[in-house]
Amino acid sequence: KIYLDETKSAVMYVDFLRNINLLVRVSYAGNQAIEGFQIPKTVTVSNGDAIHFQLRIDRYWVNPVLSSQLFVIQPPRLRSS
Repeated sequence: KIYLDETKSAVMYVDFLRNINLLVRVSYAGNQAIEGFQIPKTVTVSNGDAIHFQLRIDRYWVNPVLSSQLFVIQPPRLRSS
């Protein structure tokens, strides 16, 4: 399930369910506009209880120039016996 704010323009959190049981909740806070994108300042992942972790995002690279070589998968090297 995806939950939006009152304006229905920003995602507040996303629940991942199995049947009706909450498995994981991912919530977003402190949105900021960066080059036309709404980017959260923090992302929290929890199981709905006390177990969670939080990512604080300090820097973003929006639309970076990337080399096409970054996306080339090399064939595996054969092991010599």
